[in-house]
Amino acid sequence: MAPYTELPGDNERNMSDSYFYIQFNDDETIKHVEDTKGNQYTPDQWNEQFTNQNPQSSETGTSVGR
Repeated sequence: MAPYTELPGDNERNMSDSYFYIQFNDDETIKHVEDTKGNQYTPDQWNEQFTNQNPQSSETGTSVGR
């Protein structure tokens, strides 16, 4: 609950909402990330989705895997 109740101001900011699975290789490195729709991403592809987002922007928010 903390992110919803502890942010200063009106708390009407977009938040991140993610549902995903992580598949590992035998050596325990990440093989891929899979969303609930079955889309698979390499770790680099997955991270790229979030790299250019501005966390201070009121427009920033993500919904992944629904």
